[in-house]
Amino acid sequence: TWWIWVMVAVSVLLFAAFVRQQVVAEAAGRDPLMPLSLFSVRNFSLGNIGITGMGFTVASIPLPITLYYQQVHGLSPLGAGLMMIPQAATSLVLSPIVGRLSDRHSARKFGAFGFAMMTVSIVAMTLVMSGGVSHYWTILPLIGLGVGNSFVWAPNSASTMRDLAPEQMGVGSGVYNQTRQLGSVIGAAAVGAVMQWRLTVTDPASAFGEAILLAAAVILVGTVTSLMSRDNHVGAATQTVGGRS
Repeated sequence: TWWIWVMVAVSVLLFAAFVRQQVVAEAAGRDPLMPLSLFSVRNFSLGNIGITGMGFTVASIPLPITLYYQQVHGLSPLGAGLMMIPQAATSLVLSPIVGRLSDRHSARKFGAFGFAMMTVSIVAMTLVMSGGVSHYWTILPLIGLGVGNSFVWAPNSASTMRDLAPEQMGVGSGVYNQTRQLGSVIGAAAVGAVMQWRLTVTDPASAFGEAILLAAAVILVGTVTSLMSRDNHVGAATQTVGGRS
């Protein structure tokens, strides 16, 4: 409806005004809420793009998947939730291990693998959901999603934040988490809209499966941004805001 587009237009204008105000504040030597100089650091800019895609994905795909379990295979809400356990369990086991490894090795390569695994797993989930097979086959791509999650969160955060000066870490962390939240909001709305549209033109199994393909396309961007980042793990030369290393 028209008022939705009005809200979108107003939001864009307010965001543009906010960015301009931050530029003016930083140029005047004041403390801006979001110093745009942070984005002059290559890994910080690329890492924020990647985490926006990750937020988009993790917030958007659970709804179509759980609705698939309930409406296509007749599971209860509890049963649908229990089907998601393999993803969570895999991530729970691997995340501490990957986090420690990313402190000593190339975090960007870990992140690139994680983003790629997320993309492949979502595509596999779509094929299973629309293939008319048992819902137990979804366990395999769910495990893949758990692996992908494990290889994204800590490594992408490490690669993104390491090049910032110590005094920039706090505001950098705030910006990083805000971009993740922004991705989550956009993802939930976008995939939900695609799901509703596909339900009007095809069967539920295909509609739910096709809806999450949008998330696969978005998370693929994270693979690209990780590969474009520079190695900044312990022992590698680093660049920080203000040129300090």
